[in-house]
Amino acid sequence: MPGQQLVKMMSVRIGKPFNWVKGWASSAVITFCVLTLLAFNLIALGLSVPKVIDAAPREYGSGLEGSLYLPYVPDSTEEMEIFIEENVTEGEPFRFSMTFPDARIPYGQPHLELTNGSSKHSYLLGAGYAEDGKYRLSLLVPGLPYSGFWDLRLILSVGGPSNPHVQALDIGSVPILRGSGERPIIMPDLDGYLTFNGSVSFTRFGGPGGGDIWFQVDGGGIEPMLSTDEGYRVAIGRPGVGWHQGRVIWDPENITNGHDFLFREADPDPGYDEIDIAFERAVRGEDELYGQKHERVVFVKGDPIQLFESTYYMVNISLFEEPGGNLSGISSDLIPYATAPMMTIGYEDVLIPLQLISGDSNYGGIIPINTDEVEISIILKCSGRSSNSSHMEVPVVLMKDHAPSLEIEPDPYLFPYESVDRRLTISPGLAISYGRRFAEDPIVLLSSEKLDLTSSESSEGVKWSVVLSDDCMKDGGALSLEARTEYSVITCVLLIFPFPPFLIGIPPLFIGWSLVGWFLLTSVIIVWASITLILRNRPFFRKGSPEPGDLENALSNWGPVETSRVFSAVIFFSIAVYFLFQMLEQPTPTPTLLSSSVPVWIRLISLAEASVWEEFSGRLLLMGLPLAIIRGIQSKRFFDPRQLLGGSGNFGRSEVGLIIISALSFGMAHLGWGPWKVVPTFVSGLLFGYLFVKVGLHATVVMHFLIDYLGFIEELAGFGGTISTLIILFLGLVGCLLLGDYLFRGTGTISRMIIKKTLPPYFFLIFHSFLSLLLAYLLFRVRGMDAVVVFIASVPLMDIAGFIIHKNGIFDIGKGIVYFSSLITTALGPIGTAWIYSSQDDHDRPL
Repeated sequence: MPGQQLVKMMSVRIGKPFNWVKGWASSAVITFCVLTLLAFNLIALGLSVPKVIDAAPREYGSGLEGSLYLPYVPDSTEEMEIFIEENVTEGEPFRFSMTFPDARIPYGQPHLELTNGSSKHSYLLGAGYAEDGKYRLSLLVPGLPYSGFWDLRLILSVGGPSNPHVQALDIGSVPILRGSGERPIIMPDLDGYLTFNGSVSFTRFGGPGGGDIWFQVDGGGIEPMLSTDEGYRVAIGRPGVGWHQGRVIWDPENITNGHDFLFREADPDPGYDEIDIAFERAVRGEDELYGQKHERVVFVKGDPIQLFESTYYMVNISLFEEPGGNLSGISSDLIPYATAPMMTIGYEDVLIPLQLISGDSNYGGIIPINTDEVEISIILKCSGRSSNSSHMEVPVVLMKDHAPSLEIEPDPYLFPYESVDRRLTISPGLAISYGRRFAEDPIVLLSSEKLDLTSSESSEGVKWSVVLSDDCMKDGGALSLEARTEYSVITCVLLIFPFPPFLIGIPPLFIGWSLVGWFLLTSVIIVWASITLILRNRPFFRKGSPEPGDLENALSNWGPVETSRVFSAVIFFSIAVYFLFQMLEQPTPTPTLLSSSVPVWIRLISLAEASVWEEFSGRLLLMGLPLAIIRGIQSKRFFDPRQLLGGSGNFGRSEVGLIIISALSFGMAHLGWGPWKVVPTFVSGLLFGYLFVKVGLHATVVMHFLIDYLGFIEELAGFGGTISTLIILFLGLVGCLLLGDYLFRGTGTISRMIIKKTLPPYFFLIFHSFLSLLLAYLLFRVRGMDAVVVFIASVPLMDIAGFIIHKNGIFDIGKGIVYFSSLITTALGPIGTAWIYSSQDDHDRPL
C-alpha cells in the first residue's frame, strides 16, 4: 500500500531512534551529562571538608525545660458547692450551679444528666467562669415533664454526653413537684444541647386537649400556630443565631397562659471573621548543633505552621466577630452563663477538649503533638446539636526535635482519659548516631514538690523516669521539668549482611578528630575512584576523522560510559517508584538523619561513608571475596585476587547468583526507610552488582557517590540546581529505555542458564499489559474512577497497537507507542521497553 510504504520510509529516515541508545553519539551525550553531575558532586565534597573540620571536633549541648498543667479530673463532689433551686414544679425551668474548690478547670466538657425511670435528659453546663479564686458552672434547666425524684450526675466527656466519658460523678437527686394539671406542659426537645437548626420539637404533657396552641419568640415576632397532636414541630425561621426566649401559648386570648423556655439557635456555619490560634510551646527544647532556639509563641491565621515532634503545646484560640443572638427582651436571669460553643482541637484520630478561659471567645488547653507523620492538619471544631462542624483547618509541618525527649505514657491529654498510673520518661535522644549523655540529673517538680527519678540503661543511653500516680494526676497541678545533655557527633561502621538483621554495627566508632580523619579517608577514596574511572581504558582515537564503528568500540570499554548508562537506569527507577507510591497514596518517608533540619556537614559525612563503605560491604565482601575464592578453587588455587575488585566482565552462574544475593541484602538493609525503599534499592543493587562485574569496584563507588550527593552543590554553593534538575529529567527519560535493555539482557542470560532458551519477544509485552491492568485496579481502589485510572487501563490497547504496527513493518512508530505506554506506567515502564529490544535481531546479546 502506498500510504504504508510512505510511513515506513519516513520511519527509516528518522534514523531508528530506538537504536540510538546503543550508539556512540548517545553514549557521548549521556556520559557528558553524568560527568557534569560528577563534577558538581566533587565540588560539593570539596566544599564540605572545611565545614567538617570546623564542626566535627566540637562538643554540643541541648536542653529541655517547661511546665505542663496537668488536667484536673475530679473524683468526687464532696468539695464542690452545689446549688439547686427548691420547690421546683414540673415543666418549669430551674437554676442549677456547681462551684469547684479552686480555679482549676476540669478536663472534658461538663454535662448535667437527669434521669427518672426511663426518661433521661442531658444538658451542657456553662463553660464557666472564675470568681473569688473558684471555678463555677451554671445552667438553666429547661424544666422536667414528670414529678418525682430525678437523679443528677455530672458527666465529663468530649464531644457530647453520649460519647465515652472521662468521669461520671453522682450528685444526688432533686424532687420535682406535681403541677396543677390545668394547663399542658409543652417541653422543647432540643436534644440535650438547648440548640437546634431551623425547627424545634415539642412534647405535650397533661392538661386539657384541644384548642389552638400558639408559639412565639420574644424579639422575633414569630407566631406560628401548632397543631393539637401529642407531638408538635414548628419551624421558627431564623430569629437570629444565639439565645432566645420562647413561649408556648395554648390560649391566644390570654398570652400569659403559657410556658416559657430558653433555646439557642445554632449556626451551621458560624462564619467567624477571624480566628487567631497561638501555639506556645509548653515544653521547650534547645539544641546547639541544630540551632534550635525556638520562638515560644506561633500565631496562626490559616497559614501553614511548623511545630516540633514529641512536644506539648499550650494553645490559645480567640474568636472575633462571634455571631451573637438577639437578646432584646430576654430577662438576664434566664440566660445561662454558657453562651459560647463547645470547642475542640482535632488532628488525625485525636480530639482534645478546650476550655473557655475568659469572656465568651477565648479558649485554651494543652495538646500533644506525638505523631510519626511529617504533615498533619489541626482542625478547629465547634460542636453543634448533633455533630461537630469544622471551622478552620491548619496545615502543620512537623520538624524533628533534637533536644532530649519527654514521654508520658499513657498521655494524660489524649481522649479517652484513663484512670491509671502514668510513667514520665526523659530520654537523651538520637543516642544511636550521637553520644548523648545527661550533664546532670534531670529535675521534675509536681506542684513545686521535687520527684525522685530513677535511671535505667537502654539502647538509647541512660533514661530517667518516674511514676505519676493516678491520685496526683487527678489533682492536677503544674508539672515542671528541666534536663540538659552534652554530646559529640559519633558515627559507627555498619556492615550489610546477607541474612537478618541485614545491618550490623562493628567497631570502630569515630568521634571528634577521628571522625574528621574518617571523612577525609572516604573523600580520598571517592576522588581516587573518580580519577580511576575516567583514566582507565580511556578511548584513544587515531588522527583524522574516526569511523563511527571505531568510536563505538572505543567508547564501549570506557568505564564512564557503562557507569552513566547504569546511573540513568537507577535514576529512572527510583523516581518512578516514588511517583508510583504517591499515586497509590502510600507514605515515602526518609530517615531523620537525612532531613533538611540536620546540619549539612553531618549528612555529607554519612553519605560519603555510605558511598565507600556500603560498596566495600555490599560488593567487595558479598561479591568480590566469594568470587575470588570460587575462581581460585576452580583454577586449583585457594584465592584469585583478580576477582576481588571486580571488572572481569564474565557473567557466569556464580556472578549472577552473587549479584542477586548482594542486591537482596542491599535492598533489605534499607528497610529502615520504610517498605517503599526496598524495591528500588533491590533493583539498584542488581545494577550495582552488574557494574561491579562489568567495570569494577571503583565504578560502583562513583555510582553510589553520584546518587547520594545529588543536589548538595546548590545547598553549599548556590548554583547548579537548575542544571542538575534538567540533566536528571533527561537521564530519567533515557533511563527507562536503558533499564528495559538491562532487563531484556539480564532475563535472557538467566533464562539461558536455567531453561537453555531465550524468552519469546512478546513475553514482556504481555507481562507489561497484565501488570498495567493490575495497577489500574489498585489505583481504582485507592482513588476511585478518574482519568489516571482510565489512562493506565488503556495501556494494553496501546501495547497491542504498537505490536501490530511493528509487525506491519513500521518499526520505530510501533516502538514509540509502546515507549509512551511504558512511561505512563511509571515503575512498570522497563517491562514494556524490554519488548522494544526483544523485538530486534540481537535478542541474544549478552550482558
